Amino acid sequence: MRRLVLVLVFGLLAACDDDDGGGGGPIRIEDLTSALQSKYCNVYVQCGLIEDLATCRTLFVDTPVDPDLIAAVNAGKVIYHADQAAECLDGLAGSCDATDAPDEHEPEACDRTFEGTVAEGGQCALDEECISQDCYVPSCPDACCQGTCEPGAITPRPHLGDSCVADTRCVDSYCDEATAICSAYLADGASCTSSEQCTSASCLGTLCRPRAATGEPCGPLAECALIGDTCSQSTTLCAPVGLIGDPCTTYADCSPIYTCDETTNKCTRGAIAGESCAQTFDCYDRSYCDTTTMICTARKADGQPCEADSMCVSDVCDPVSSTCITPPICI
Repeated sequence: MRRLVLVLVFGLLAACDDDDGGGGGPIRIEDLTSALQSKYCNVYVQCGLIEDLATCRTLFVDTPVDPDLIAAVNAGKVIYHADQAAECLDGLAGSCDATDAPDEHEPEACDRTFEGTVAEGGQCALDEECISQDCYVPSCPDACCQGTCEPGAITPRPHLGDSCVADTRCVDSYCDEATAICSAYLADGASCTSSEQCTSASCLGTLCRPRAATGEPCGPLAECALIGDTCSQSTTLCAPVGLIGDPCTTYADCSPIYTCDETTNKCTRGAIAGESCAQTFDCYDRSYCDTTTMICTARKADGQPCEADSMCVSDVCDPVSSTCITPPICI
């Protein structure tokens, strides 16, 4: 089952703008990924992971909502709740606190954004079409493979004291594996086996540990409290991550968006369109690495020759015709 928030995290920022990505009322499905991406982009700028919104616009390109999902909504197979989408975005972490990660504190409204209408055993192509949010699609040679909705139904997430056998995503608590009950987060100093058990979201060794503020000691016994900080290898103190041109000795010294150039010992970004590259992975802005020129090159439109999906605007290179194509809508 696809979940709204986790579709886009690091590496998929886009459509950065000056609003906070939420709080503006119901969100049209066509604007959903842009709103989500804007939310993250603003947080990353605020927390020092990228220089500014203009840089974000330069490095990242908008990723549209899955056209199959939009078609399923228009066909009535999926009910899209625009108000729940807005509530989901409004409830996402907007701070720089490392304990407030969106994958740990995803609002319950995110589960209610898409509602399937197809009952168990009915034909489907997408998880969202099913009441169970679970579509089993076997492999087939067709361009659009159809599947069957699995049994089940979406139920509210468990809260403190509830059983978490069926769903381990406890609300404001964690799923205790020994008891299968949602339990209160553990305080600093308590024994733990994973960071999700701790109030600090930091289990080091076998104990929940308090996180270190900027300028405080860090290392094996303390992680940094801010997502924009890193544990400096030279000082073993929490310090702001490096941005483009800042000194570094390892990749950990730089923002997760960047890397450490071992030749210059400075934080750097990947190549963008018009710059030299060694492989497509080097290109940051949805361009591809042309193996003839070794230059990051704009992706090709439908009908243009291609050798790999990464060369196409549509992300699909037809293996038969070796041209870029937009796949048919599949619902």
